[in-house]
Amino acid sequence: MFVACNKEPNVPVKSTDNEKSSLLFLKSANEPIPANQAAFTLQSGGFYGEYFYLSLSYLGSTKPHKFNVVWDGVLKSENEKTVIELSVSHLTNDDQGTSKMLDSLVAKFSDLRIDKKDLENPNLWIRVKNTTDAQNSLFFQYSAANSGGTSGDLPRTIPSVITNSEMKVVKMNCDKVGVWGDLWLTSEIENVKKYFVVVGQGASVNYTPKENDRLLIDFEDAGLKDSVSVSVCSQFFDLDARTVKITKLQIKN
Repeated sequence: MFVACNKEPNVPVKSTDNEKSSLLFLKSANEPIPANQAAFTLQSGGFYGEYFYLSLSYLGSTKPHKFNVVWDGVLKSENEKTVIELSVSHLTNDDQGTSKMLDSLVAKFSDLRIDKKDLENPNLWIRVKNTTDAQNSLFFQYSAANSGGTSGDLPRTIPSVITNSEMKVVKMNCDKVGVWGDLWLTSEIENVKKYFVVVGQGASVNYTPKENDRLLIDFEDAGLKDSVSVSVCSQFFDLDARTVKITKLQIKN
């Protein structure tokens, strides 16, 4: 389980690797909910391997935003489930921007020093609560090799690391998210067309993207490196595109 620590009521654990906004874990049985929070929405969350991630939307754009994720140190029992309940607070309330923004924030879950035997519990679940909106929460099962995220109770069925996947390079209307500009990847997985935005390439990958190229690639999920405005790239949200890092690539054409 998470280690409750009465002598250290507020222990910062790990901040996100997002370049602007930040996510901070606190272990505290009495951390107050900040007053005058700016509203936000929990969009999705889950695990990519050893990383815990949250995607959050809010109004802003003029400055980085800070979020706290607080666990009270209690393992709750719900029917046959053991539940870790995390409360998310929005610490930035003075951003005068009016653009809808999305942040994808990640942290190593192991940095919370959870007892190994509790992580091995097959019925361990995570509830994430929005302290500005009691109706907005996420609930998903913990797994060290989780398939990669959830937009509520339903986890994705595609794994967080994929090998030998055949994809096609396609031109889109959004060039503000990935390192390939307006060139994305598309593939059919389980008979459903999926869209992927490349946000990184491994050191061994030497490829200049070209529209309509057919590729055989290995990739892993990768979080956004910065905030993204919905108005700047609506396709990214409308198509539920997935951000990835390519680790191996072969041109098929």
